Amino acid sequence: MVVLLCLHRVGPYHRARLIAAVRAGMNLTVLQTRPQSQEYAWTFDPSGPYELISLTGAAGPEADPPLDQLVLQLEALLNRTRPAAIASVGWADRAYQSLLVLAHKRRIPVVLVSDSRHRDEPRSGGKEWLKRQLLRGYSAALVAGTESRDYLTGLGFCSDAIVQPWDVVDNTSLLLPLQIPFPVSPTSFASVVSWRRKTMRDCCSPIPSINSRVVAGV
Repeated sequence: MVVLLCLHRVGPYHRARLIAAVRAGMNLTVLQTRPQSQEYAWTFDPSGPYELISLTGAAGPEADPPLDQLVLQLEALLNRTRPAAIASVGWADRAYQSLLVLAHKRRIPVVLVSDSRHRDEPRSGGKEWLKRQLLRGYSAALVAGTESRDYLTGLGFCSDAIVQPWDVVDNTSLLLPLQIPFPVSPTSFASVVSWRRKTMRDCCSPIPSINSRVVAGV
C-alpha cells in the first residue's frame, strides 16, 4: 500500500526516518507543502528511495499556493498515487486542511502527527472550537508525549486512537550509519489505520461536511 506523508519540508532527520521506513517495506510518497521554507535553514539534498513531490505556485517560501492551484495539485496527487493512508505532520495550514477535506471525500484515513501542547500559546475559544471540528476528520494521531496527548484529548480526540511517543533522535545519531528505526513501523502504522476502519466510528463522531474553501481560508 502507498502511504502519503505530508510536511512543510524534508529535513535531515526526516530523511533518516523516511529511508528507514522504506527499508522496512513501506511504499512511501512524500509531499513537501513548502519546499523552500527557511523555518529551518537546511542545505542538503532531500531526495531518497521514496517519491518526493513539492507543491508549486506559492507567493513566498512560508506560504501555501492559492486555493484553486492547491486543490488542483492535491487532487492530481491523490488520483495518481491513491494512498491507503495519509500522515500529516501538522494541521494548521491551508494545505494540510485542504488535504484533510479531500481525503475525507475519498474515505482515506489521515493520521495526524503533532507535538502541540496547551501551554504553547494563549488559546481562544473560537479557534479551539474550530480545531475540535477539524480533529473529527483524523483517524488517529502520533504525538510527542503526554502533554500533546492531553491537548488532543482535551479537544475531544479519542484517546484510544493516539499513539505516543513520536520519537526523535539527536544530531549525533544522525551522523551514524543509518540504523535508525522509523518512529512507528510500517506494520504498526498499518495496524493503526486498520483499527480505525473498524473501531473509530464508535469512538469519535465523523467529521462534519465542511466546504474546502471555508476550511482552507481559516
